[in-house]
Amino acid sequence: MSFTKSLNVPNDFTKPSKSYKVKAWIAFTGLILFLISYLLLTGYFVYKTLFFFNSFSNGDDNTFLTIGFFLISGFLSVFMLKALFFFRRNKSDSRIQITEKDQPELFRFINELADEIGAPRANKVFLSHEVNACVFYDLSLLNLLFSSKKNLEIGLGLVNTLNISELKAVLAHEFGHFAQKTMAIGKWVYVGNQIAVQIISKRDVLDRFLSGLSSIDIRIAWIGWAMQILIWAVRSVAETFFRIVILADRALSREMEFQADLVAVSVTGSDALIQGLYKLNAAGSSLDAAIDYAIAKYNDGEEIKDVFSLQSLDILKMRSVLGDEEYAKAPKIPENNRENNRIFNTSIAQPPTMWLTHPSNLDREENAKKVYIYAPQFENSAWDLFSDSESLKRNVTHKLLSKLEVKKKEFTLIENEIAHKEYSERFRFKFLDKKYKGLYLNRFVFKNFQNAHDVYDFEIDDSMINQLIVDSYPDKLIDDIEAIRFLEEERDNLEANKNRTIVATGGIIQHRGEQLKRKEIPLKIEAINSEIAELEKELDLFFKQSKSAYYTFSKKISTPLSNYYASLLKLLHYAEHSNRNLIDVKNYLNNTCMHVFADGKVSSGELRDLLQACNKTERVLSKIYTKSKELELNSALKSYLDGKTWSEYLGKFELGIANEENINQWLDVIDGWVGATSSMLSKLISAGLEEMLRIEDLMIKHISLGNAEFGTIPSSVILPSKYTVLLGGKERKVKSKLGAWDRFYTADGIVPTIFRLAVASLIIGATIYGSSIALSSDVYVYNGLQRTVSVDYGDGLIELKQNDFTKIKMDEGNSIIVKALNGELIQQYTPEFETGAYNYIFNVAGAASFIESSISYGGEPTVYPDNILRGSPIWSRSDADYILEEPPSSIEMRRGSKYEIRQSLSGISEYPSQMLFAAEKETEKERMIMNHLRWDESSDENLLTWYSIGSNNQQFAHILRNRLESNPRDISALRALQDYLPKGEREKEIKRQQELSEKYPEDGDLKYLAIRGMEDGPEQANLFISLYPKYTSSGWFSNGAAYAFMEKKNWGKALEAYINVVNKLPGLKSMALESIERIKRVKGLPKIDLLDDEKNSRLGYLRQFDEVPTMEFKNSPYFGYYLLQKGKLEEAMEHVKGTSEELLMVRLIGASLGASDKMIERFNSLASNEGLSQSTLITSIALKIKNGSDFKEYENQMSTFFGEKSVQLLSFLETLKTKDIELITKADEELNLPLVYLGYCRLAAKIVLENNCPENWSDFVNKALFAPERCYY
Repeated sequence: MSFTKSLNVPNDFTKPSKSYKVKAWIAFTGLILFLISYLLLTGYFVYKTLFFFNSFSNGDDNTFLTIGFFLISGFLSVFMLKALFFFRRNKSDSRIQITEKDQPELFRFINELADEIGAPRANKVFLSHEVNACVFYDLSLLNLLFSSKKNLEIGLGLVNTLNISELKAVLAHEFGHFAQKTMAIGKWVYVGNQIAVQIISKRDVLDRFLSGLSSIDIRIAWIGWAMQILIWAVRSVAETFFRIVILADRALSREMEFQADLVAVSVTGSDALIQGLYKLNAAGSSLDAAIDYAIAKYNDGEEIKDVFSLQSLDILKMRSVLGDEEYAKAPKIPENNRENNRIFNTSIAQPPTMWLTHPSNLDREENAKKVYIYAPQFENSAWDLFSDSESLKRNVTHKLLSKLEVKKKEFTLIENEIAHKEYSERFRFKFLDKKYKGLYLNRFVFKNFQNAHDVYDFEIDDSMINQLIVDSYPDKLIDDIEAIRFLEEERDNLEANKNRTIVATGGIIQHRGEQLKRKEIPLKIEAINSEIAELEKELDLFFKQSKSAYYTFSKKISTPLSNYYASLLKLLHYAEHSNRNLIDVKNYLNNTCMHVFADGKVSSGELRDLLQACNKTERVLSKIYTKSKELELNSALKSYLDGKTWSEYLGKFELGIANEENINQWLDVIDGWVGATSSMLSKLISAGLEEMLRIEDLMIKHISLGNAEFGTIPSSVILPSKYTVLLGGKERKVKSKLGAWDRFYTADGIVPTIFRLAVASLIIGATIYGSSIALSSDVYVYNGLQRTVSVDYGDGLIELKQNDFTKIKMDEGNSIIVKALNGELIQQYTPEFETGAYNYIFNVAGAASFIESSISYGGEPTVYPDNILRGSPIWSRSDADYILEEPPSSIEMRRGSKYEIRQSLSGISEYPSQMLFAAEKETEKERMIMNHLRWDESSDENLLTWYSIGSNNQQFAHILRNRLESNPRDISALRALQDYLPKGEREKEIKRQQELSEKYPEDGDLKYLAIRGMEDGPEQANLFISLYPKYTSSGWFSNGAAYAFMEKKNWGKALEAYINVVNKLPGLKSMALESIERIKRVKGLPKIDLLDDEKNSRLGYLRQFDEVPTMEFKNSPYFGYYLLQKGKLEEAMEHVKGTSEELLMVRLIGASLGASDKMIERFNSLASNEGLSQSTLITSIALKIKNGSDFKEYENQMSTFFGEKSVQLLSFLETLKTKDIELITKADEELNLPLVYLGYCRLAAKIVLENNCPENWSDFVNKALFAPERCYY
């Protein structure tokens, strides 16, 4: 079937007008002048570069200054030249390509159309989900001389809505821009404009180079800063002149769009394009709704097959909701007087989304019908052009969803029938019924009422009540509501034009058939607001009369009914105003953000304004959540909220106040908080409306049938005593103009533009006549202590948090003084600088170790450099590419390079074993241990480990005493005294602590110490368990109780106590999380969700072994344990070779199933004190028992690693020697040990007995012990 028809089109119909040609040549001339000016400036910089190079070569006396000018002018030359040699590839992740082989009918249609209008055929054709069609292509400077191949994108959201004629008209418009030779000037202007935009706006490798240069060593960074200012000046001058070109282009662009429309009219007639245009807003809205639904399902692990069928369904449903069967349909073309038929009566500046840059709809219709061209319409759906349309819809839908970043990895495909049924549920609400005339659709009906009483306290004559109720939603409502919505759209468009958030094509602002000047817009907005106010006043009066009639009638029925009805109105008043207030404060925040971030930088004053706006928003949210407890709903209303109370439905409010430290993270999540809360308030409004309309229906039924039963009246809603009311017109004032600096930076207005041009020109001039260069060293101060410290370096004073670093500029000869925040001196150090510009690292108190890693970008290198341990020096120099910062995921590589290697220096300050291994020198290790013992906060999770490591040092007790002088209630230090003092002193200390506990019997921490000091046994455990309810507020006591519950195998209570530890004791949080995980694994309970700060804990590390390994994890020595659990013993051994894990791995592999003779020989060669940990000690003894060997060499180590629990463990291990299953099982049942120790016992049994163990012990071991704690069996 051919879609080409011969139309009665005048010969010169598509010939560009004289006005078009004049404007095209003006725009083209302006563009050429701009390019010539740009090339002249570029030539000047190139000339100056050569000039300074020759001066240097000829021995200029001012060599240093000459080199400086040479570098600056050389960089500017490169910057200017590179803009002319760009290539922009137009690509999108949301498109899929189709071929003529796949879609022969469609390609025939497209090719016929291109030939018919004289446009080049599409090089490639792509499909997307959009309500859009466009021609796109790659762009370069050569396109001024040679045409680029054009690609066509067709949005299936468009196809799904249009008929064949309308689609042909839309495509003809897009092709029309490149059709006849007479439009070549317009094409050149378009290409030239794109090039000019690239020159001014493009940010590429040079900008990234300057950005990177500005963020490294201060000795070099200042050059980057200076160059960025110079580049800003050049761009500012260029942009100012380019704006003149833009003014000429705007005058032309309007003509170009009209011309492309005429091309479309010439092949499809005057109606098709306009009919299609009429449908697009509704099509876009329905597709957006369908996509939102599909995305929500996708986030839940369900994938919709066809989002376009949902688009169609949404349109059908909206017809019902709006009571308008013509919704999203183009009005029928009359048989007579077609040329005078108009479907757009008025417009401002903003057409449908796909044509936001085009003239108004009204103007486009007038242009298309100025000379009316009749053409028969192909009414068939545009889908008729496609083969296997269902597969296309499926593929495009999948493409749309698959690019989303979601946690789910597997998805269930949802059939269309099921999706349609579920989607239709969204329209089940009563208030969406067409009989309500859209009164409740996306409207705040209570916004103009100060109190809910104002809605229903209107005095109604008894004779009018029944009539008002029966006719409570008259047809006039439709007209009034549509009028208000239309006026609001008019006002919003004018506001957007006033604020320049949209720009009318050609700068012409159309309003109700007349052109407006910008200064006239505020008066028009004021007039529209008056019209809206009058209509809303009428609606409010009607609404008040209607609700008062219902209320008066309900009082005649019964007091419970009237009370309930009134409470529903109050509920809606509360929910609507709460939601309005929330939306309004978020708009206020958005407006503040727009002004604060206008220039890409945030000043201290702007930060203050931003924080104020953020915390206004936080207070509104907080009040909603706080007041939620006062709102009491009945069961009928709860049923709409999943059966929950309002407080339960909202959930816990955990946003927090915004401050300078968390502002970025706060802004990242605020949209989610506001969106979710507003959505839940909307759900509450829907629930209230449903219930109100249900009651109203019963009253109507009562009037119609006479004495109809109301059934049991639900209890009335109890509302919060006070809440914020935001009346219409009382919204927060927002800024409509940028501040002085932002206006200058963005050249917003004539005066700022002139001023910016003057400043930029001055900078460029100053650069030509003078510059100086100076280099200085950067010092990276790294704090590996687990406390915040103050660092005084002579030229400044900074506070530095734990595991954090800062970069400072420091003069030679100054000392660095480090203090605790309470003023205690930690360290004073005078560094020595070498001659030259280098990077230095100051390691606070020698508390951290450093490692230099090689990072490969591109392919894998032939020889991969080893990681280099840099020890823990206090002062050192580094030539690494990245110092104490996250290396980039990718870099710009040299042309022809297969790979490139960069060096990254990282601090190690979180895990004591890693830090000590990397320290290497014994003096560094000892200094590190002593400083962590002395200065780490008692809340640090590694402090107990440092106590264990440093307990043999002669200064250990002295350090603990020093800590207690600073904080006598340092429980961790008091606990350490119990563990590590000599026996006599230990007993005295325990007695002192117990006496202190008796003196303060309500203190749970002291009670913990008192009971812990007792001899291990049932009495001690029973005391912890019996007193736990009294001391749940103490994290330390909860920890003791959790341990006792574990020994009793009371996993539930242990879990409860450990959760208490997590919430109350930061220092043991990591340990408690690990114990919670073990219990949940053993009990088969879901994992806990880790917060961001918890993902770096030991539990976060242990979880890696159960997940798909990341590249970072694969490069760590701990990946060896992952390989071990996969049974890859040799790979595991090779992976940990030369690392801190090597000797530990030797013991685990030696006890593993499938260990070779060589592996066992290596195991046997270890000294009895090498490679020991709790897990390797147990597995080593188990292997000895299995082989019938004596394990006395390890017995002394048991008390070191397991303390008093070693007695039970050794007893069980002795029983293992018998290899008698019955005796071993009985011994296991008698154990009173923590979960992990019980896991070790059963692991030992598994090693000794192999498959003769009880069946469930293997599973228990796998769950109770993590991968690094067990051998492979």
